[in-house]
Amino acid sequence: MLYRIVAVDPGQTTGLTAFTVNDNEISCVDSYELDLVGIGDYFETMKIGPGVTVCYEVANKFHASGHMSSEVIGIVKYFALKGGADLVSVTQSAHKRLISRDVLKRAGLYVPGGHAKDAASVGLFHVVGNWKQCQHVLRPEEAT
Repeated sequence: MLYRIVAVDPGQTTGLTAFTVNDNEISCVDSYELDLVGIGDYFETMKIGPGVTVCYEVANKFHASGHMSSEVIGIVKYFALKGGADLVSVTQSAHKRLISRDVLKRAGLYVPGGHAKDAASVGLFHVVGNWKQCQHVLRPEEAT
């Protein structure tokens, strides 16, 4: 089965990594580091819709403070829901514990840019941790 993931690490500079999972194989499609307008442009242009899962990182302190991350999440939610995509939030503490840089390398998602790598980690966490797909990228001691 083919899964399409768009993963977002929101912030002043927002990481975005898009990839597919097909028969337990991961293929990176795009990775970017964008500003607020760039995120809006990406989602508007790509017409994210049914069959796509949009994963985004949340950290409670950002929501309370009005941090730029909240604005990015708002844009992401708007376009994802408008297009009919699935929307999944992933906590920062959850994905950073399971998805290390080594795991990203084994998955073929060690993309350029720190924020884009963090986005890849958010999406891969959902695939590995929630869907239980692509477990081969984890070492036995890392598996959930």
